[in-house]
Amino acid sequence: MSSRGKEKNQGTPRFTRSSGKGEMTENTDGEETNRDITGIYTILNTIKQEIGQMIKKDDMKINISEITDCVLETLRKELKTEIKKLVNDATDDIREQYDAVLGQNEQLHAEKREMQTKIDDLINNAQIGHRKANDEIRMANYNEQ
Repeated sequence: MSSRGKEKNQGTPRFTRSSGKGEMTENTDGEETNRDITGIYTILNTIKQEIGQMIKKDDMKINISEITDCVLETLRKELKTEIKKLVNDATDDIREQYDAVLGQNEQLHAEKREMQTKIDDLINNAQIGHRKANDEIRMANYNEQ
């Protein structure tokens, strides 16, 4: 081997497993390497915990479903409120028109009663005139005889 290869092999630590927990110990000058490995396991445990805390596909579906339900319920309420408002506005317009027609109807009934009274008066006058005319005709016949 070259002198370079020997240097690498001499400085490269050899690891053995000391327990089933994944702890590694170095056969030669291992404190620094042991700390590095412990740091790696700490980072891996942190990553594992963070992955466990990540939102899963099923959780995401549930969240989306809940959000969708909430949005739909809000939309239903807003639509219901808007429809009620439109119906009330239309009802108010129709009620105003109905009241106007009702007022005109009352006015027409009053005019009809007034006209009927005038017609009744004219009929009475015509009947009186007819009776007077008949009386006059009788008297004229009587006078003529």
